[in-house]
Amino acid sequence: SVCCHSGCVTSAESVLIQEQSYSKLLDALTIPDMCVVVTLSPQSVASLAAFIDSPSVADTFLRLATYLKTLGVKYVFDAAAGGDVVLLEAREEFITR
Repeated sequence: SVCCHSGCVTSAESVLIQEQSYSKLLDALTIPDMCVVVTLSPQSVASLAAFIDSPSVADTFLRLATYLKTLGVKYVFDAAAGGDVVLLEAREEFITR
């Protein structure tokens, strides 16, 4: 495992990181009829906003999504939206039971 500032990365995690590189994304965008979908974590967007000294995390997300779409990404999702759906579904299931 490799240790960095936020903790240790196992060998399995390092393989996943290698498979999710910028160059892999660019390669996927060159494949005809490939539907490329990107999911951005709130933590990553907040970190980028702080790095570029942006006053708004939402603005940073929109700028990043726009950039990714200019590269050819078909859809860009906020990972927090998935959590919202899970909460709504759990609520419905709780009410039903």
